[in-house]
Amino acid sequence: MRLQEVYAICQDVQSSWCDLAFEEKKGPGNITYYKLSNADRVRRLLHDLEQITSLSANIEEVRKTSVGFTQPTIEINVDLRAKNNLTAEYHQLLNKVITITQLFESLNYSQNVNGIDIKMPPQLSLSDFSKCTKDLNTIFSNCPLFSQTDNTITLSAVDVGSIWLSFVIGGAAIATVLNMVAALVDKAVSIRSHYLTTKEQVEKVRSLKLGNDMIERMEKDFETVGKKLIEAHSEELCKQYDIQNPEDFERMKNSLNLLTDWMSKGMEVYASIKSPDEIKSVFPPIETQLLSIDKIALLGEHNSNSEE
Repeated sequence: MRLQEVYAICQDVQSSWCDLAFEEKKGPGNITYYKLSNADRVRRLLHDLEQITSLSANIEEVRKTSVGFTQPTIEINVDLRAKNNLTAEYHQLLNKVITITQLFESLNYSQNVNGIDIKMPPQLSLSDFSKCTKDLNTIFSNCPLFSQTDNTITLSAVDVGSIWLSFVIGGAAIATVLNMVAALVDKAVSIRSHYLTTKEQVEKVRSLKLGNDMIERMEKDFETVGKKLIEAHSEELCKQYDIQNPEDFERMKNSLNLLTDWMSKGMEVYASIKSPDEIKSVFPPIETQLLSIDKIALLGEHNSNSEE
């Protein structure tokens, strides 16, 4: 998980933190026990924090105090000893959340509201990293989607938890530019999905040992269809944003092709963490963008062939 996410989660949890609220009850034999009356809120806080692996042990200590933390249909009822343990562990967890947010704030760690975050493909060599950033510059500088506005897209930060590049968008029509980025990413994901499906089909044919001639014909046909897809999606984007110049159409195709190739190698593109939900929702979700290492390797064969 990247640092921005850790910071954002801790900020949100700290702002919505609730103290434990217990109600004293009497059980059989007039034995006193304590019911956690705001159990649902506490469960939600723990759920939000469990994404941060460094807090896993503390969260587990809280949950160990009652089976009700892992079984939401069960009330959280504890005796005095468990109540004291729960209170101590819960406060310790809060202290860690506060420590994390204070650390980020002491470093003047800024969070981008108007921009995009790009996850670089895994296992990039220095040469590939250089080429990737050069191609990103080509996309942002030459794609007619962005050249028709007065906005700027500039690198603002580098984050870790894999390698993430954050870009800030300056100018007036920020929402429009973010929607344009999302539209381009959505088309790239669609084309990449075609490449992946066809590569998997080729591998199935290869496993049947039906001959290299058939495999070569399939790959040529799939490559042709892939190029047609880039043209079709480029035409759709040009029509959507009223781009009519033939040279701009070629630049659109080039930008879409570059982005598709890098997303086939594992690149992911999202609205920045602090963007409004309505902006985040137009970007393809993580489950759509995320590729396994095996699928990246399979698509890498297409990328290598297309660059020769």
